[in-house]
Amino acid sequence: MHFEFTYNKLPEKVLNKKKEKISEEKLVLIAKQDIKNFKYLYNLYYERIFLFLLRRSENENIAQDLTQQTFIKAMINIEKFEFKGFPFSSWLYRIGLNELNLYYRNNKKKRAISIDSNELPELTEELPNESNPSFTSENLIKAFNFLSEAEVTLVEMKYFEKRSHQEISEILGITVANAKVKLHRIIKKMKNKIMEAN
Repeated sequence: MHFEFTYNKLPEKVLNKKKEKISEEKLVLIAKQDIKNFKYLYNLYYERIFLFLLRRSENENIAQDLTQQTFIKAMINIEKFEFKGFPFSSWLYRIGLNELNLYYRNNKKKRAISIDSNELPELTEELPNESNPSFTSENLIKAFNFLSEAEVTLVEMKYFEKRSHQEISEILGITVANAKVKLHRIIKKMKNKIMEAN
């Protein structure tokens, strides 16, 4: 089954007289009332989810397919979604991550991690000092191999995408405190692996 979404303006009855920005809750509500209205959520979040998946797949076609699958699953399951302190977008990110991980498992591929040298300073500050002989780019890459998919995702969001703990918590559906604890443990794990390298 193939779904195609096209851009449409919100119906006038959805907009109030002052043309104020429509809340996410309102968009979800009207999508639940009539699934045709899901296109407004699609238009609002497509680019964000696509770029999120493109960074992790490094393939535009794969990212497009995964983004399409993400929105199809979200549309089919929209009735199950409830606001529980996290935005609708966090639900989309989680569906997208699940689709991405499923793709790599089904195709028996290892997910590439794109690291720009400009993105490393903040991460390296928390790892063994660069002057330490244990700290080499090779050992850093090896340390990533000891991380789970979920752990890699956390490091990517915090240190490569520069997302705040609040944003990470919303995307993953966890508390800010939990996000901080998880990141602390991951960095400690990476640090130990780098130190063990020599």
